[in-house]
Amino acid sequence: MLPDPSSICWAPQDGASPADHRAAVVAALADKTTWEALSAEQAITLFEDASVLQGLNPELALAQGLSDLYDRLADVAPVRARGELMFRLARRSIHLRCGPLLLVPGLMGDPDDGIVSSAAIDITMLGEADYDGWPEGFKLIEALYAKRYIRNPGAALGGLICLGDRRFNDVLDRWKPLLTPTAVRVAARCGTGCAYDGSVQFWLGWAEEIVASGRPTDESVFGSTASALALIAKRNRSGFVLDVLRHYPAQHAPRPVEELNRWTASSYASGIADRLYRLEAAEAAPKVFSFVLRAWGLPPRAMLSDQYVTDL
Repeated sequence: MLPDPSSICWAPQDGASPADHRAAVVAALADKTTWEALSAEQAITLFEDASVLQGLNPELALAQGLSDLYDRLADVAPVRARGELMFRLARRSIHLRCGPLLLVPGLMGDPDDGIVSSAAIDITMLGEADYDGWPEGFKLIEALYAKRYIRNPGAALGGLICLGDRRFNDVLDRWKPLLTPTAVRVAARCGTGCAYDGSVQFWLGWAEEIVASGRPTDESVFGSTASALALIAKRNRSGFVLDVLRHYPAQHAPRPVEELNRWTASSYASGIADRLYRLEAAEAAPKVFSFVLRAWGLPPRAMLSDQYVTDL
């Protein structure tokens, strides 16, 4: 018989030492039979309590338990509650100076696009940088990606593309064979409302690569690249496209985002127009890049009957 949830307690008791508290949390994480008796709120409390202890003093037993418990949270806790949890953990990561460690279980185990894309961004931004300025958080995500440990890889990719850091694009190119067409569609939907040259160049380059390869099996991926490019234009709140250099970790950098170049959306569209028109000319009807051209304020050249028309 499972215990009454109200009797399950891993909080410090009167006179209990920090070591006793930690041992109680490790024991609670290890005893999966008790998880079924926890409400979603109690499971979140246990997860957050254990995450703080992990941030203070990382331990393998806690890491494995946290990963397993998050899988449970993904099934029983509402999306909003999980998103709020991840937001709090990002703030705690800064306070505890433990880097992005606390966000890894959510990145790996959550199915929600918004939670995973935000986690990928936070893990990259909060992680320390190596001697070349390369973020350790990005390298961590790369390792998890290669081992297929991320439940929603498309959202993780989409979050990283949204950062607009062109230095990532060569590495992200290597992830393409690991993605299903569904995962690419998820990545294409991710957005922040900001338009970055690095993001545009990634999706535009991928579309050109598909056209050059002539592989008909890539048709759905080609459509996703077009969708991503159109969404970047339509969601752009500032009216500008930026080329940026990010400095890591963001919370310690005097200038977390260094602006290298800035274009109005219309002047940027003029700069990529030839490439967009070549893609429109290369595809068969209905031409999705006719829609991309319109999204960037450029007139399609294909006959109206050959154009793809939709609302995003």
